[in-house]
Amino acid sequence: MERLKGAISFLTILPIRSNIEDEKEFSKIMAFFPIVALILGIIYCSISNLVYNFADSLFFSSVIYVLSSIIFTGGLHYDGLADSCDGLFSGREKDKILEIMQDSRIGTFGVLGIIVNVLLKLGIVYIFIQYAILNFAIFSVIFSRTMQIIYAYFGNYPKKNGMGNFFVGKIGRGTLRLAVTLDIIIVLILSLFIRGYGFSFVLITFIISFIISFSIMLGIKHMIYKKIGGITGDILGFIAEISENIFMLVFFVVYNII
Repeated sequence: MERLKGAISFLTILPIRSNIEDEKEFSKIMAFFPIVALILGIIYCSISNLVYNFADSLFFSSVIYVLSSIIFTGGLHYDGLADSCDGLFSGREKDKILEIMQDSRIGTFGVLGIIVNVLLKLGIVYIFIQYAILNFAIFSVIFSRTMQIIYAYFGNYPKKNGMGNFFVGKIGRGTLRLAVTLDIIIVLILSLFIRGYGFSFVLITFIISFIISFSIMLGIKHMIYKKIGGITGDILGFIAEISENIFMLVFFVVYNII
């Protein structure tokens, strides 16, 4: 329970605090990222659906969804998104890229990265609401946090210090197995209880979307390793944001094809 509280405290602004202080113990909170992702996804969709029912505005409801994703996480991953964009798209060598990413100041690519990410998410959510499939966006939140776990488990840390050092390369097999098990359980439950669609349809759509999105994320991981040779805390934030949008885009395409 303490690890779950730690995951909630780390990923959200919800008033839940953990007493975890040990570095080895801290990395184990990632096992519960899928549960926190489920909580966040439900919050985003519930607030957005509520606003749409009252305001009947696709655009305003989409804005509320995006704002909710920023507010309830405290904008946690946007710092990593901005720093990663500044570094990865700077065209510099590894050491300089890491130096740029460590700089607290935001550059042109960082600003552009945030703007593009927000606009893309806004557009995708708008379409999801328009097609009455917003609840499926919960899958994207779960996918993004799962990608953080996978990147951290298989990654190596290219710096000597930083927040990412608590996670990258520090996750044990037990933590990964528990996270994957929770992912599977959550996906099965969501596939069963999302109203208006059959269990098989939802599950098959998710599996196909997952495979395609996962393949894209592997390509992005390869690009990152070519540039800096590892995964940092900023990269984990970057991955959380872009993987969420990628999954929603892929899911929408697969949904329409099936």
